[in-house]
Parts: sequence; structure tokens; C-alpha cells
Amino acid sequence: DRAVEEVQQVVAEHKFAGSNHATSMQHNDNTASDQSLRLVIDNLQTKCKHLEEKLREKESFTYVQRDSEVYDKEVLDLQSDIHAHEVVTMKTEIISLQTSIEEERKRHLEEIASMKQVIWLHAIRRWLNNSCRYVMRGW
Repeated sequence: DRAVEEVQQVVAEHKFAGSNHATSMQHNDNTASDQSLRLVIDNLQTKCKHLEEKLREKESFTYVQRDSEVYDKEVLDLQSDIHAHEVVTMKTEIISLQTSIEEERKRHLEEIASMKQVIWLHAIRRWLNNSCRYVMRGW
């Protein structure tokens, strides 16, 4: 934008110089006028080259910026994928732990049931022993 303004300014200066030149130097030969025009044209060509370079730099920056945006999006996508994988892994581990806990709980309940049976058997045996002793004493 600034470079375009500079070119417009040079063109305006040339028009102004041309009108001044036409009124004040009408008696000079065409050679001086041609040289003046050549200088203006050279100046404009230099400004155009400068503008082209700036445009290339801007386009290059735009490509880099686009690449950066694409890279940022890919990084976010990867982070999202990693997070999703971690969540799935954690859920799998939780399910595995819950299964292990449930199996351990069942095993303990079975042991408790077995111990209750043993306790009942001991209680019945004691009762039978005591009953037998009582009966034996009575005979």
C-alpha cells in the first residue's frame, strides 16, 4: 500500500513537473524533455521492481503463515488424537481393574462361605460331642 502511494506520488510529481516544464521551458529542445521523461520512466521502473519485490516478500510471508496455520492445525489434531487415545487407554485400564476387583471380591466371598461352612461343621461337631458325652454320662 505504501509502495503504491509512492508510485502515485512520483506520477503526480511527473505531471506537475511536465506542466511546469511545458510553461517555463517551451523554448528548450526536445532532448531535455526526453531526458526528463526517461528519468521519470527509470524511476517508475525502479519503483515497480521494488513493488514486485515487496509483493514477492508478502506472498512468501503469506505462504509461511499458511504453512504455520496448517502446522498448528495438525498439531492440534495430533494432540486431540493423543488425548482420545489416552482416554480410551484409561477406560480400558479402569474396566480391567474393575474386573480384577470383582473377581477378587467373588474369591473372598467364596472363602468366607467356605469358612462359615467350616465354622458350622465345628459347631455341629462340638454339639454332637457334647450331646454324646451327656448321653454317655446318663447311661
